[in-house]
Amino acid sequence: MRTAMNPSYETVRLLAETASGSRVTLVRAADGRLLARKQVRPDAGDRPDLRRRIELEGEILARLGGQHHVIGFAGRAGSSAILLEYAPGGSLADRLSGEHALAPDVWRTILAQLVDAVDHVHAAGLVHRDLKPGNVLFAADNGLRLIDFGVSAAIGSRGTLAPSWEEDDVGTLAYAAPEQLADPASATHPAADVYSLGVLLYEMSSGRLPYELEPGEDEPRLRERIIAGGAVPLRERVPGISAALDEVVSAALAHDPHARIPSAAELRRALLTVPL
Repeated sequence: MRTAMNPSYETVRLLAETASGSRVTLVRAADGRLLARKQVRPDAGDRPDLRRRIELEGEILARLGGQHHVIGFAGRAGSSAILLEYAPGGSLADRLSGEHALAPDVWRTILAQLVDAVDHVHAAGLVHRDLKPGNVLFAADNGLRLIDFGVSAAIGSRGTLAPSWEEDDVGTLAYAAPEQLADPASATHPAADVYSLGVLLYEMSSGRLPYELEPGEDEPRLRERIIAGGAVPLRERVPGISAALDEVVSAALAHDPHARIPSAAELRRALLTVPL
């Protein structure tokens, strides 16, 4: 049953709760609009750092202006809660579930929008640092929306924009660049996001990941392997792809960030003429 949250918004249903301590709820505004309300989970305890992280995300999204496939910011709703555009089309994680590769024309369309979003973020002087399928949503028109800017950082800085946030574990293991896993506070350059884009391209085109848990392996050991380098080449997963696409993916996943494709814009240019 829907309950009044405040005079302006009523709760419709829970959308998501994250391991990092946030809760996202679908709410209805007085004018009938559906919005997503993001706040600290009630069971997260007294965590000023989490509250500041959500406040910071609102500031970043307001700065980005809801353009270039970045989720729209609709304002604030009480203390340490933000209102976001509601994207009802599910996530990229939903579409990739069950090791499901996407058709080339589908992943090309998704990647073009995602690269546009990340390029917009970089042009604003920021790096996202947590690009993954669960942070890519789809609007009612099937257009992509990039979400979750809670661990974003200014390019070239040491860590997030929130000084109280401890940089002990930033990003998501399978998608984070090696240097981000080794030293989270230092991975504040566009090449870290390019690596994550490379992982997403790899996964969309193969249904697999460059690094996967081996039998009997735990996540700390997987982290060590990613930091050490040696991703499985895409052509070993999908023998039929073109050598040119394999080269672009390998360049996006280069272990050394200085050898990697340097920006989302450069990745877009590299993919324009690549045969499948």
